[in-house]
Amino acid sequence: MSEKMPEFIIIGAAKSGTTALYEYLVEHPDVFMSPIKETNFFAWDDNDVKSIFGHKPKNYFPVKSISKYQEIFAKAEADKVCGEASPLYLESATATKKIHGMIPDVKIIVILRNPADRAFSDYCMQIRHSYTEKTVEVGLAPDSHSVQGGNYYTMLKQYYDIFPSENILVLKFEDLKNNPEKQAQKLFNFIGVDGKFLPDFNKRHN
Repeated sequence: MSEKMPEFIIIGAAKSGTTALYEYLVEHPDVFMSPIKETNFFAWDDNDVKSIFGHKPKNYFPVKSISKYQEIFAKAEADKVCGEASPLYLESATATKKIHGMIPDVKIIVILRNPADRAFSDYCMQIRHSYTEKTVEVGLAPDSHSVQGGNYYTMLKQYYDIFPSENILVLKFEDLKNNPEKQAQKLFNFIGVDGKFLPDFNKRHN
């Protein structure tokens, strides 16, 4: 089995456009994206499944072993640039060092959103999927997961501390919404594929 690993990873932030980026990359003829969005492999820990802002259930991790992870990318054609998207990596307390330990030259992609808008979207998703019954006052309190998920400095510092800055691309949700062509081009150029390719921007993702 090939030991191929991803050349780039979208690490988040959650509710900030990661699904759109994932789908644009799926469409690109020079890219192979993990068919499992959110493998969460690098955030998995047998002993203590945790993130900066709370614990996650074990069923949140569809890929737990390196063999299964590599098996995903072994299916890629040799000339494809491989990637995956797991927004949990941005807030994970362990993913950064694991990623660096296994693929130190990987390119890191981050997309950020106005923290207040992101927090409200996250809270609405939790209500919609019955993940919480908390009132707005509790669910959007300053110490809530939804609000703390917008503490971008704390989360990004983990990556800038050990990865070279030229290997990190930061996009903004608002820019993606207002000018998706330009942001897609920036994304494609960053990972080294044809920046002139245009995915279907008319299709709404999430």
